[in-house]
Amino acid sequence: MYTQTNNRIQTLIRLGLTSYEGKVFLALEQTGTATAKTISKISSVPREKVYGVLVSLMEMGLISKVITAPTTYKAVPLNDAVTLLLERRLKDYMGLCEETTELLKDYKRKHIDDSLTETSKLVLMPNEKAIVNCLQTLVGNAEVSIDWVTTWKQLSKVSMYADELGKIKKKEVKFQTVVQNPDDQQLLQNIVGLIKLPCFQLRTIAFEPPAMIWVFDKKQVLISAKFEEEITEQSAIVTGNPAFVALANCYFENMWRESREYKDTSQASF
Repeated sequence: MYTQTNNRIQTLIRLGLTSYEGKVFLALEQTGTATAKTISKISSVPREKVYGVLVSLMEMGLISKVITAPTTYKAVPLNDAVTLLLERRLKDYMGLCEETTELLKDYKRKHIDDSLTETSKLVLMPNEKAIVNCLQTLVGNAEVSIDWVTTWKQLSKVSMYADELGKIKKKEVKFQTVVQNPDDQQLLQNIVGLIKLPCFQLRTIAFEPPAMIWVFDKKQVLISAKFEEEITEQSAIVTGNPAFVALANCYFENMWRESREYKDTSQASF
């Protein structure tokens, strides 16, 4: 009996109760209703501790006070108590998940920022997650301009940077993009929000660009190290090295001169 009761107390502790709270609740659950004196005797919780525990359990909705003389207390059914405790634990867990997510975002942002402070360094982004995290930071941190040479399939995935695009809209960052003429007009539906940005300019070229690049504030560059349509198959190099930045700026300016202002010929309304 002792082992069984102890196991039940341990389960309640894992659900978030203290040892005293678990003992008092089980004592009430077994007796139905009882006074503080009786509860102390059955649960082996010191009398001076029982009153504080009873208040705590009432605040959690696990027991109720019965107006009698002397005052007695009654526990909710065990299944209801377990449900309440599980919901409480789930709420705490979800809150912890949100806090952890923010913590990791801050860490990644700082890690990327720190890695780019040395202008001569070339940073390899070996996979999709690294590239997306880096771009989210660089897009969100842009202050003056973003120059982008890309493909339509990559441009259509711009929704991955929705939060960051909201930031540059407020800062009125000039966003210039060069892309080859679209083969699929349906891809246009994915960039409606981007086209509506007041500082966004889109121009097209008749050929597939030989390289995909992002240039941020004429100071930071992300260059696709492997030209693939799917970002999951890509790697990229990020740098603030003046020589690479100069080459990237020249490349973008040449592509911009060779391009034409984009005019939507589809039936879609933007």
